[in-house]
Amino acid sequence: VDDFGKPQGKYRQPPESGSIITVPTSMAERVGKTDTLIIVEGTKQTIAATILADANPTQLVVGVQGCWGWRDGDTKEINEDLVRVASGRGANDRAAKDAHPVKRVVIIFDADIATNRAVWAAANGLRTALKTRASIPARQIKFVSLAFLGGTQGLDDYLGSRDPEERGKIFTDLVEGAGALGKKPAPANSSFASSTDQDISYEVSYDPPYIDEIRTIDF
Repeated sequence: VDDFGKPQGKYRQPPESGSIITVPTSMAERVGKTDTLIIVEGTKQTIAATILADANPTQLVVGVQGCWGWRDGDTKEINEDLVRVASGRGANDRAAKDAHPVKRVVIIFDADIATNRAVWAAANGLRTALKTRASIPARQIKFVSLAFLGGTQGLDDYLGSRDPEERGKIFTDLVEGAGALGKKPAPANSSFASSTDQDISYEVSYDPPYIDEIRTIDF
């Protein structure tokens, strides 16, 4: 907080801690035991998904810090924590014979996945990385489309606008109805197209609370 008691920074983590994969504490015991992994973009969006998935033991929710937050900031490769979660190796890095890899991955990015080529590229890159590094078949990697929300709205915005009693069913329907990534968005202009068709470096736009080891955090 500042000298007047006002909080400084919306999300905070130690310097140099890099990209973090958020595994909520309530989900930690599900690593290596569930069939469906739900990867959510954004901290508040992850909180919303965690609350609604809590009653379904077949679902494991983890969060990434923005659309490129699944990559290691130094290597630009997929964060090893996410590989361990998806492959079922968990915090103890179980041997392959003891691991329980997920059978289905559902990715929930914000609405601009349908309009922003950089966000679409991040989603496509995540799909490829899960396939190559975690051995998840491409046909088992699905996407929830929130394009109908418009702009950059996310899962938390959508659920927050609905009656609390409806949210559980809405979330279930979104996850069960997840489908293909969809076509790359049309370029806004030619210069933007040329920049986003290449490998894109990124900066984390916000920092979630710090999490350690297989990086769990209470919500």
